[in-house]
Amino acid sequence: MGHHREWVFDFTVAQIGVACVSRLMHHEERLGVWCDELALAESDLRERGVEFRDQQVSGGARVDVILDPNRQRRVEECRGKVREHEHCLEGYRATLLGLAQQNPDATYPCTVDDIVWLGLVEEEKSS
Repeated sequence: MGHHREWVFDFTVAQIGVACVSRLMHHEERLGVWCDELALAESDLRERGVEFRDQQVSGGARVDVILDPNRQRRVEECRGKVREHEHCLEGYRATLLGLAQQNPDATYPCTVDDIVWLGLVEEEKSS
């Protein structure tokens, strides 16, 4: 059973397209959630995550700016999720663009990885 990643199954363009639209909608929804989370995290960092420390130095003073590492990490996490979902959307949009040029009854060989990426497993569960 260790060779299952090498197996290939045929799916129609229509089946792939339906699955692709479903994944596209999922990533659009998640992108919106993470954009909202990013806005909140950035606002929180600006409002409560910045500390200014005056330091005396020879000839005057300097200001050290200290960022709350937990709030900074949250901003970085949100930015990463936004990039991740934007990247996924790009892939699904490109796939749909290519599929639109094909006969809906044509079949394509899909590997197990393709099936997972397209979410065809979820499509079968909901059918």
